[in-house]
Parts: sequence; structure tokens; C-alpha cells
Amino acid sequence: MVLLLLCLAGPAEAQAEAAGVAAYRQQLARTLTQRVRNLRHATPGGTVLVRFVVGRDGLVTQSEIEASSGAEATDRLTLAIVPVGLRLPPLPAEAPIRSLAVTVPLRFPSREAATPDSVKAYRSELHTLFRRRVSALPHRMPTGGRLFMRFKVETDGTISQSEVAQSSGLKHIDDLGLRIVLVGFKLPPPPDRQPIRITMPLRFFMPP
Repeated sequence: MVLLLLCLAGPAEAQAEAAGVAAYRQQLARTLTQRVRNLRHATPGGTVLVRFVVGRDGLVTQSEIEASSGAEATDRLTLAIVPVGLRLPPLPAEAPIRSLAVTVPLRFPSREAATPDSVKAYRSELHTLFRRRVSALPHRMPTGGRLFMRFKVETDGTISQSEVAQSSGLKHIDDLGLRIVLVGFKLPPPPDRQPIRITMPLRFFMPP
């Protein structure tokens, strides 16, 4: 679901609202909702606040992230949903404005790309392995948390890249994620000995 907020101020804008901008708002909401639904990309999910400017002809002339989801992949998808140059429905003919600034919170569900059974089994194996590494941590944590890690596994099982894809919001939890999914750590080789990139959640629990 997409919620749409229009930032309007002043007499001209108030008149524009009365002249059909409210209906235009709903039209944009339907358009952007459908664009989100049409996505087939894997994403950790999240909500992004994006701000863009629509010209009279419906052309998006500016687009930027106003508030990040915390996940780089989701933010990139947001700018793919509302890129500069996107042709949206034109502004209402009766609206006495040349352009309209729109701020939209876009919500992306967490979604995994379709993957072969061998890759699903490999992901499950790694998830179990990382969960054991979390359980084996020697120190107590003041708070728990959940984050998404994105990493690349080479043909021999070595982790060559590792980063926080979606932060837990807590630096010590994010740092622990980078220790668990450590560059150079040796994992079982991936299916067919082909390099693979994986995005995976990690959860750290507070001890009882």
C-alpha cells in the first residue's frame, strides 16, 4: 500500500487542490502502487520516503530519497520506481500551477527472488551455520536486534565481500553482523561451484 502526501501552500496551491489535485493525488497513488507491485527484485523490504517534482506534462524533473529505509537495495529500487524522466499522468488542466512537489512513503515487502532448490538448501545451510556462530559469541549483549547482511561467496566458499544491507539501528549489533559474516571466513562451497551473492537476516537475542 502506498500513502501519498502532497506538500501544498499558498493561495494558488489551495486553488489547485480545489481544482482537481486531490483526484490527481489518488491517480498517482494507484500508478506508484502498481509499479511497486510489478517489481520482481529481491529486496529486504522497508519503507522509503521519496520526494519528487512533477511538471505540467507529468514528467518527473527531480527525485530524491528524503528518508532512507536503511537498506541500500530498497532505496535503489525506490529511485527506479520514481526516476527523473519518468512520465506520469499530466497535472490537471484546470490546476493553475506549473509543477507539483510530492512526498511519498513507499512500502516494500520483504521478498526473495525465485531460486533453484539447490540454492535454497545452501542458504538454509548457511543460515544454520551463522545462527550457531551467533550462539557461540562469548560475551553478553545489552540489547538484541535484527539486521540483514549481504555477502558474496566465491567458488571455494570464501566470503570475499560482506556488508550490512539493512541496519538493526544499533551499531554494536551491526558490528557483530560483520564479525559473524566475516570477509575471508570459509563457508561450504556454493552449488555448482559458482560465486553467489546472498542477502540474509541475522537475529541477535538478549540472554535470559
